[in-house]
Amino acid sequence: VIYKQESNRAPETNYRLVYCDTSSMFVFTILLYGEAVKMETAQQIAASIDRVLILGGNGAGEKAYSGRECRILILGNSFLSSSQVGEILRQMAMECGENLYVEDVGIGMANVHTFAFECPEIWEQIRANWYDAIFVCGFYGGQTVPFQYFVDEVPDSTKLVIFPAHNESSEEALPLFTANPRVGIADWKGLLDRLVSLGIPKDRLVIDDYYGHTDLLGGYAGACLLFSYLYR
Repeated sequence: VIYKQESNRAPETNYRLVYCDTSSMFVFTILLYGEAVKMETAQQIAASIDRVLILGGNGAGEKAYSGRECRILILGNSFLSSSQVGEILRQMAMECGENLYVEDVGIGMANVHTFAFECPEIWEQIRANWYDAIFVCGFYGGQTVPFQYFVDEVPDSTKLVIFPAHNESSEEALPLFTANPRVGIADWKGLLDRLVSLGIPKDRLVIDDYYGHTDLLGGYAGACLLFSYLYR
């Protein structure tokens, strides 16, 4: 299956998705910046997903969304925009015929505290059970109290998932996961770290700027991780 998306968000990121499904793994290949991701790289990403932390906690609904409408919210900062993880995930779901609604909110320099206490506009839909799952980035130290606000305020019917970007603190994110049985984790940071350890050059995953923003290949890896969390 081939689909070409003319993105109006970043003209240089027109891409094509090719989806392959086997009994053991799924693989997407993607065209970024006019150059196809090598199938070897796509397979490394698919295989690595099983090696990083991708857990649901108690009562998780993950991997149960295929064949029905699913609405998710991704909260983060400029790393969402630079990686286009939400847009790539939308196209993956479209290619597979999945009815997935993705809302991604990226605010520059935002952390968990930002969304807990400074963005009242997002909470009306959250409290109304609009989303099946919420993926949260922004664990930059001192986020225990604001994340507990999420745990307390997000309805039990909505899956709450820690989704740390590669510049975030695993030392903070992982204890928050283990301390909250209803919370899931999809370790985007762990996946990118593993891909670097396998020999994928870091400069293919990360932009060479002051903050080391995630590039499109890193966004593609993150989208594969979320797709696996929801469907495979």
